[in-house]
Amino acid sequence: MSRGHRGRRWLVALLVLGLLAAAWPLGHLAPRERTIELAIARPERLREVELEWVDAEGDVLRATRTSYPTGAPARIRMTIALRDGVYRLRLRLAREGDAPEELERELTLEDPSQVLVRIE
Repeated sequence: MSRGHRGRRWLVALLVLGLLAAAWPLGHLAPRERTIELAIARPERLREVELEWVDAEGDVLRATRTSYPTGAPARIRMTIALRDGVYRLRLRLAREGDAPEELERELTLEDPSQVLVRIE
């Protein structure tokens, strides 16, 4: 193997390492799968849950509605792909015999892939 060929290999290896090092800080910009768990108080009376994920600009990124005709489980788990950052989680809870309740929680999503939200 010639000396010039080895030099080119090193140059390519350094270029690849440099690109990886430059891209490393951008990893938080890509959406990541996260498990969100809602811990519900009085789940047996909960009949419907509406969720909205809202970004810092006020845009709704995701919205879901789930019905529980015979009552919800004590913990509701969902997976969502979002970037690191601050979000507002808007909730509308319909419990049997009560007027719908609207709640809002601010969540900061960073490294953890699992987030617990308690709802009283």
